[in-house]
Amino acid sequence: MKALYSDWEQQSKTLSLTSEKNNSDSIFSPPWPMELDKESQLFSEGLVSVRDLHEYKTLTKKEKLLIMSNELNNFFSINIFGESQVILDFKSLLKKNYPHLVTEYIQHFVSDEINHSKWFSKFIDLYQGKKFSPVFKVKKQEIDSDENILKIFVKIYIFEQISLFYSNALVRDRNVNELVKRINAQHLLEETSHLAFGEAAIKYFVQKTEFVNKGVNLSFKKHIRDFIETNWLSFYNPEIYVGVFSEPVKISDLAFQNPKQLTFRNDVTRTILKKLENIGLRLN
Repeated sequence: MKALYSDWEQQSKTLSLTSEKNNSDSIFSPPWPMELDKESQLFSEGLVSVRDLHEYKTLTKKEKLLIMSNELNNFFSINIFGESQVILDFKSLLKKNYPHLVTEYIQHFVSDEINHSKWFSKFIDLYQGKKFSPVFKVKKQEIDSDENILKIFVKIYIFEQISLFYSNALVRDRNVNELVKRINAQHLLEETSHLAFGEAAIKYFVQKTEFVNKGVNLSFKKHIRDFIETNWLSFYNPEIYVGVFSEPVKISDLAFQNPKQLTFRNDVTRTILKKLENIGLRLN
C-alpha cells in the first residue's frame, strides 16, 4: 500500500511540474475577435447529436450551422457545470489528510478547471448569449469512505474521458472554427494530465478498498452506470434544437434512441471502461 501511495505521489509531483510550466493564458493570444463569421462552423458535424435523423438531413445549411453552434454551447455548458462538480468534490478532498504532493496537484487541478470554465463562459457570453441548462445538478457528495471517494474519482475520470473525446474530434476537424479549435486544444492538453492523475488515484483506491479481493459490488456498478447514462443524456439537451425544430423534446428523444447513436455511445463507453479495467477496476 505504501508503494501505491508512492506511485500516486510521484505522478502528482510530475504533473504539478508540468502544470507550472503550462501557460493557459496563451489561449487569449491572439485576442479573440469581437464577433465570429456567421458562416463559421463551430462544431464537428460528425459529433452532431441529431446527425443520423432524417429531420436533420433535410435542414438548410443555415439551420445546420445553428444546430452546430448550439451543440458547441451545450458542450461548453456541460463542461462548465461538470467542472463545478469537480471543483466542489476536490475542495472537499483537500480536507483529507493526503500527502502534500497529492494535495498540491489537486490545487493545480482545481485551478485548471476554474480556467476552463472561464474560457467556455467567455465564449458563450461573447458569441452565443447564454449557457444552456444542464441535465445533471451539482451537489455535495459523501467522502466518508474510501469506496465513496473511489466513486468520485471514477465519475470524474469518465466525465473527462468523454469530454476529451469531443475536444479531440473538434481539434482534428479542419472545418471547425480556429478559435474553437484553439480552446479545445488547450483543454485537451490539461485534461490529459487530469486523466493521468485520476488513473493513479483510482489504482490506489481500488487496492485500498475490498474491491481488489471481493470484486466490485452491484450497487457501485449501478451508481456508475446511472452516472454514465445521465452524462450521455446531457449531450441530447432539447435546448440544442430550439429555433430549428418545432418539437425539441421529441427530437431529443428520437436522437437519443436512434440505433446509430446508441452504437456511438456504446463504443465510446466501452473504450473508457476498458481503460478502467486496465488500471484495475472492472465494471462490466
